[in-house]
Amino acid sequence: MRLCLCCSRVGTRYLCDDCGARLRPGTASRLSSGINVWSGLAHETAARRLVHLLKYQGLGAAAELLAGPIANVLPSDAAALVPVPRAAVRRMRYGCDPAVMLAREVSGITGVAVSPALRPGVW
Repeated sequence: MRLCLCCSRVGTRYLCDDCGARLRPGTASRLSSGINVWSGLAHETAARRLVHLLKYQGLGAAAELLAGPIANVLPSDAAALVPVPRAAVRRMRYGCDPAVMLAREVSGITGVAVSPALRPGVW
């Protein structure tokens, strides 16, 4: 038995059917710098709760649930996943780096390597 991560309903999965039905695909946009940006899910309802659980509780199950929709919008020619690391002070406070956790989950789905090319700042 598991509890739904969003509504705490007892079930067999980390996300119940009702909360899963509230997940909506994200959007694509182009930044003024010309960089394309995709979001796996709209940051609302159940998705917002999953992001919160990942960022502030380091819950790996939330990363697992968020990784699939991100993998679905990852460009087919992606060469690497480069997580933007959490500042050292925040990593110490919350005990995790959600960007790294998420990148590893997406890598597990897609086979695209995670590159630790960026270094965290102190603040």
